[in-house]
Amino acid sequence: MSTLLAIKIEITWDTINPVQWSGPATRLNVSIILLVLFVAAFMGIIKRKPKPETEATWAGSMALAVLVFAGMMLGYGVVPHEWLTYADTILEWNDDKFLFQHTDNVPTDFTLRALRDIVATVIYVVVLVGNVVMFGMWQKRPTAAALAASQAKAVEGGGSRPGGMSRFGRPITKKA
Repeated sequence: MSTLLAIKIEITWDTINPVQWSGPATRLNVSIILLVLFVAAFMGIIKRKPKPETEATWAGSMALAVLVFAGMMLGYGVVPHEWLTYADTILEWNDDKFLFQHTDNVPTDFTLRALRDIVATVIYVVVLVGNVVMFGMWQKRPTAAALAASQAKAVEGGGSRPGGMSRFGRPITKKA
């Protein structure tokens, strides 16, 4: 005797609850992913784009300032807020729950709310250190002329291309 297992799945608009997919943990994860993508894109720009020889335009400076402001809002505002919301609502880390309580050996109480605040402080410190490091990398990126000169030295030193590289990065076969 064989038995068939049949599963019937019905999805209606009543079974899809949008509040279920927009909880604090989802918002925390999305904000962290956005921050990581923002930092990865900024690092890619730093690695690929040399500092131009000309002064920056007003429009370019304002566009970059808006992007930096958006990244700082994510790092300093959204991610810590979503962590605190997640810890308060989902994890229920409050003053009623203790990581450890005072005993004869340990003279202090340590609540989960204190741990929540320590994690938020660590988030702020990590974002601040990353902010300073990225600003330093942005300021220290090489100019286009210095980058071309270092590439030309590398090619001439190797001897694979006798003429070196042009300022556009293509090999030069004849001396001008």
